[in-house]
Amino acid sequence: MIPEGSEWRQAQLRISVVRPRDAANPWPAVREAALLASTRLDDVSGAVSEPSGVAHTIDVPAHSQQLYRDQQPHLDGGGQNWCSPTCMTMVLEHWGVSLPAEPAVPYSAEHTYDHNYDGAGNWPFNTAYAARFGLTAYVTRLRSLAEAELFTRAGIPLVLGVGFTADQLDGSGYDTVGHLMVLLGFDESGDPIVNDPASHRVRSNDAVRTTYRRDQFLDAWQWRGSGIAYVVHPRDFAVPPSGDEANW
Repeated sequence: MIPEGSEWRQAQLRISVVRPRDAANPWPAVREAALLASTRLDDVSGAVSEPSGVAHTIDVPAHSQQLYRDQQPHLDGGGQNWCSPTCMTMVLEHWGVSLPAEPAVPYSAEHTYDHNYDGAGNWPFNTAYAARFGLTAYVTRLRSLAEAELFTRAGIPLVLGVGFTADQLDGSGYDTVGHLMVLLGFDESGDPIVNDPASHRVRSNDAVRTTYRRDQFLDAWQWRGSGIAYVVHPRDFAVPPSGDEANW
């Protein structure tokens, strides 16, 4: 445990490379490594930002995790818990990745499942899964919806971590202590447009895309979701410049 009030001075990153005992399997290749170190933000007033007023939406395929509810319960209890691999499936398909199985969502759940974590929602496992298809992928924390909009206006959808009760996010129709959605863009009022894999608990891909209130979504993401974001894009795709205190 780090004593309260202390500060990070150094960090060490260790990578252990393993493979099956079968010698026919090649050693895995490490192309890049990312380390996220962040303090807890008690004052997040800086996260409140004015909308740009520029309406835009990235066209990302919609997948509902509810279609797989109670299927393959050995993988994190079934599809009702597969928000992360469902989001990754949407983002991968957006970038033109053809997953080698149909339906694709259970395949993603199987290949993001962490046996130690006992779930398919381990953030680094999900970004590593995207990297196996040749994409750059990492987890970071963004400070505001204004920072998130830099990515969506550049054409990069983001996977954002959120937490809320049904009365804290109008139209959601469910409670969650931890969930992931794909941010596609914003409407002219600055309200975020998302692909929500929980799909209001409806078993339909048609119920995935929705728009949430900006202030409520900000609370769910920054206050209760710690501003977590998966950034996934092709290696040669230009990302927006970061600020003086770079976080991507």
